[in-house]
Amino acid sequence: MMRRSLEDMAHRELVRKLDAEFSKWVRTMASIEGTCQCVTCKKRKPAKHMDAGHYISRRHMATRWNEMNVWPQCKQCNGFGGGEPQAYREFLVEHYSEEEVLELEQKRHTVVQWTKDELIQAINDYRSKLKALT
Repeated sequence: MMRRSLEDMAHRELVRKLDAEFSKWVRTMASIEGTCQCVTCKKRKPAKHMDAGHYISRRHMATRWNEMNVWPQCKQCNGFGGGEPQAYREFLVEHYSEEEVLELEQKRHTVVQWTKDELIQAINDYRSKLKALT
């Protein structure tokens, strides 16, 4: 069976594809010898068993693929712990700054509608970034 090109995919399919590529990049970028540390509980687990946890929910398209907004989280914290927003925010402030976190929090209110071309470009960008890490 022949794989469909990105250009032939529907907008919704491209969003899912970008989610998958971005998630792989987030977990690979943060991994050391194949393991990642959860940003909220600090447990180390194999990267393939971690989630790409979002501080600000994925429903906000302005921050959905923002590299500051997405870090490895264990499934316990990301799912059952509801994302552990307090601990996640503390990590971000420590890693960046209070000012930058406030800016990120404001971005969630920005309305962004990604075009198919923008999604395809982002998919290709994250594929390249991932290839550079491996």
